[in-house]
Amino acid sequence: MERAAGWVLGASVTIMALGLSIMAPALPLFGRTFGVGAAMVGSLVSAYAVGRLILDLPAGHLVDRVGRRPVLLTSAIVVAVAALLAATAGNFAQLIAWRVLQGAGSGLFTTAAMAAMADLGGTVHRGRALSMFSGAFLIGSSLGPSIGGIVAAHWGVRAPSRCTACWRFSAWSGYISGCPKRLRPGRRSIRRVSRASVPNHSRGWTLC
Repeated sequence: MERAAGWVLGASVTIMALGLSIMAPALPLFGRTFGVGAAMVGSLVSAYAVGRLILDLPAGHLVDRVGRRPVLLTSAIVVAVAALLAATAGNFAQLIAWRVLQGAGSGLFTTAAMAAMADLGGTVHRGRALSMFSGAFLIGSSLGPSIGGIVAAHWGVRAPSRCTACWRFSAWSGYISGCPKRLRPGRRSIRRVSRASVPNHSRGWTLC
């Protein structure tokens, strides 16, 4: 497994998960500022899940077709912009729409990041790579709510959405600047390794 690239990708996953979960404590309070009831506030969570569902299904085909890196970078920007727009929502319908967009971007990012991590691990270390992905995601998910509660208490219920945008722009810039040269955008992200040119344990898809 390529350790440098794996750590950079793992850090990006942690930041993305942190940005997602940081909104959790303030989201119900944010929804109630628009004068809606508990049932409608619950739809904020459902809207995010619907967005993920819509993009999760075709995301695997997309990352195989256009590559891991373009999807990772594009989805991080989509989620960051959606979070920023959610922070400025003028009514509940707008907030719902931006939550759907957040979910869609997150679904793309998660699929692409998992595929890229599996690629980095290869057939020998794939289990280790995927466990690293899960650990990175759980670290961010565990820390986010506590940070989000503090942020909301001091700067208001819209502040966690702004923090989400900042965190996810950081994930994007970190991936750009921290990856080895051969993982930067601008080249095809995957190639089929020739079965005759490598040992059996290394055959498969690798990043390039």
